[in-house]
Amino acid sequence: MPLILAVLAAFVLGLGCSGSSPYACTLSSECVDHATTGICDHGFCAFPDTTCGDGFRFEPNAGDGLGGTCAMTDAGMPPTPCGGFGEACCATGPACAAGATCETGTCQACVTEVVLGRWFSCEIARDHTVSCSGSNAVGQLGLGIPGAPSATPVQVRDSTSVVISDAVGLGAGRDHACVIRTGGTVWCWGLNTSGQIGNATTAMSTSPSVPSATQVVKTGGVPLANIVEVAVGDAHTCARDANGGVWCWGGNGSGQLGDGTTTLRNTAAPVLVAMMGSPFTGVIDLDMTASTTCARKTNGEAWCWGKNGEGQLGDNTTTDWLVPQLLAMSPSIGAGHRHVCWVNADSTISCSGAGEKARLGNATATGYYATDTHVPVQVLASPGGAAFTGAAKVGIGGASCAIKQDTSVWCWGDSRYGETGTGQGEIVPAPLSVEDKPLDKVDRLVANRSHVCAHRTTGQWLCWGRNSQGDLGDGTFLNRAFPMTMAGSCR
Repeated sequence: MPLILAVLAAFVLGLGCSGSSPYACTLSSECVDHATTGICDHGFCAFPDTTCGDGFRFEPNAGDGLGGTCAMTDAGMPPTPCGGFGEACCATGPACAAGATCETGTCQACVTEVVLGRWFSCEIARDHTVSCSGSNAVGQLGLGIPGAPSATPVQVRDSTSVVISDAVGLGAGRDHACVIRTGGTVWCWGLNTSGQIGNATTAMSTSPSVPSATQVVKTGGVPLANIVEVAVGDAHTCARDANGGVWCWGGNGSGQLGDGTTTLRNTAAPVLVAMMGSPFTGVIDLDMTASTTCARKTNGEAWCWGKNGEGQLGDNTTTDWLVPQLLAMSPSIGAGHRHVCWVNADSTISCSGAGEKARLGNATATGYYATDTHVPVQVLASPGGAAFTGAAKVGIGGASCAIKQDTSVWCWGDSRYGETGTGQGEIVPAPLSVEDKPLDKVDRLVANRSHVCAHRTTGQWLCWGRNSQGDLGDGTFLNRAFPMTMAGSCR
């Protein structure tokens, strides 16, 4: 089947320089003339020129009378780039690049958090409102009615039709999403056929969805509170409270609620150490996929429970885990599409589960269509070579990605929709780049299904992969084969 990928290139200034109109820039990365990289100063591009005292000359068509002149500053130093994420606000022209806003003299990201569903995504803006884009067939966008997809973000409303404006955390899964609000309450919307919304109902008898955010409750209708993290799977949801306890609700056919049963729950209940046992505690972060849930404890232990049909839990069986069991010692674990990967103490990565589409990164003899493995295998640096090393964190979805200790991003696996971010499938990790430079300064990865987003220490979000439903909110329905800035919107 042919790949349908929108290969979006970086800005190229050559056309701008050769025309008669000024080329206005907001980022230094936009100033590229053939193989020469310049800087953006006062809203226009300047390029290296050794005949200028400060080493840069404005391109001939720069506006404000700067065209062809040497770029100078009062300090006699090369002009300082402005307008980019984490850079100073520009004095002329747009103060900041798209997706950033000027606050206290610095360009800061409009969006503070991004999560990915199957065919949609959601974000928290700087003003603590929540917006979603993409498919809305079962109310995934949270605006109150199911309907057509939206390629631009729309604001999420609660069950009283009020725009949510106090969001502090967010999670998205196959067809539903949840937000943590001030005070630690949780509100969810979208598909609810298995009780995954957690409002003490399933909507099967009337409508299959809850299209606006409604509050999650515990047994007896008591609101779930004191929550600091929420994670969302296909038909279940889990949340971590401030004391390190975990609460889950929704579908439970594979034991993904971690209570020792396979009984569906439409209200939040604690994960247990054993059936009828005490609550599972000490958790510092969660990660989950379709029907598998994983958690890390303060001591570095990685525990998982739920579906194990492809051997993703690495115990050499395909038996589901109905309560949490210790999987590994790890600083980072990720549950992907029928596979699980984690970082080891020596900075290598181990994966287990479905081997199809090279998700395990071990470049076996069967390569891209490798068979499942029910025990952990190491991700390799090259086919038949040594182990991939230097990993710090993983982000696992349909494809697999890792942040290295040098803050660069490497991905492997399927790229039908561009989810490896390299423009092609990769059987071992390959480095990602943006505008012909390594994608670095990354401190967080968000991966789910067929798309991935990376957060930079500057506040910038870059995303790639499936966008056929307007999933990434960029105003188009084109898949992204390479990382591109998620513009977001400042409010």
